[in-house]
Amino acid sequence: FGSRSSAAGFPAASTCCIALLQARAAVDDATICSALREGLLENSRGAPLRDLLVDAYLQDRKDADQPLTWPLIAAANAGDHSAVAHMLARKADPAARGNLALAIASASGSASVAAELVQALPDGGRDAMCT
Repeated sequence: FGSRSSAAGFPAASTCCIALLQARAAVDDATICSALREGLLENSRGAPLRDLLVDAYLQDRKDADQPLTWPLIAAANAGDHSAVAHMLARKADPAARGNLALAIASASGSASVAAELVQALPDGGRDAMCT
């Protein structure tokens, strides 16, 4: 991934990702995690690419038991509240891998992400954390 801007003002890597998505390239955990790590999905400029990547990812995983587990963890690690909220809205499991996303958000000091993850836990999960 690079940081040079394309003609449309988006980073060249974002433009490349969009072109690959239009060509129906497969999107897996590593794709979304890399885009998060590189900051391509941050704030309102990254939201359209984030939405495209997550939707393409979910298209290929309609029968998956726990979709978005590693991308949710990567978003929590990046402290990206909007990406976490977007993935939770698409049924990412906040308790997956033993609440790893919450542990990472807490350890990194991202209070808003940690609060979002706690709020998304099933009632039993929230209760267990408070005892």
